[in-house]
Amino acid sequence: MELVNFFERKTVPKTVRDVRFKLARDIALFCARDLIPMNIVTKPGFEEFCKKYGVIKEDEKLPHRTTVSRAALGDVYSGVYSKFKALIRQVSQGLGLTLDCWTDNYQHLSYITYTVHWIDSNWKLQSGSLGTCHFSPPHTGEDIKKKFENIISEYDLNEKQIISVTDCGSNMIRAFKLLKKPRLACIAHGLHNLITRDLLLHADMKEISV
Repeated sequence: MELVNFFERKTVPKTVRDVRFKLARDIALFCARDLIPMNIVTKPGFEEFCKKYGVIKEDEKLPHRTTVSRAALGDVYSGVYSKFKALIRQVSQGLGLTLDCWTDNYQHLSYITYTVHWIDSNWKLQSGSLGTCHFSPPHTGEDIKKKFENIISEYDLNEKQIISVTDCGSNMIRAFKLLKKPRLACIAHGLHNLITRDLLLHADMKEISV
């Protein structure tokens, strides 16, 4: 499932303004797909490249980065959101859902991210992000329950059979007891805790034989 497939246009932009916005939109898509900072439009090398290959004319400028980051990126997000929402609603079989709490290294803010997984009609595993939400402390089981219910309702997945995979934190365990929904423990988290909290805490252990 390629991100670019969400943005196939059947109509050709007619006005200069439409052309400029389509360019800004495609730049936003390019940045989103490859995790490129949007200030790339301010870089002389990128502008020269676009002129060399006819993306813009010699006397033109690239769209302002504010246009790319605000208006165009919002349009990209709306397109992805509506298409993806319709896609997962059409999944006839059950869904897997992984969720995890994490903290960014820059502002030290807490978030919770939801990723959905399913098998398509060709028996291929597909995955996609339902969203990342700001998650202020305290991260109680009750709060996780509310966040879970909100994201499931937002995507109209209340009637879907969903099995969730989480870490074994007491808050996650409590949340799913309150939800009365199936939950499996993440083996990756278990192995990480086994190694970092149990094995490596022993000062006399230098290596692990395989």
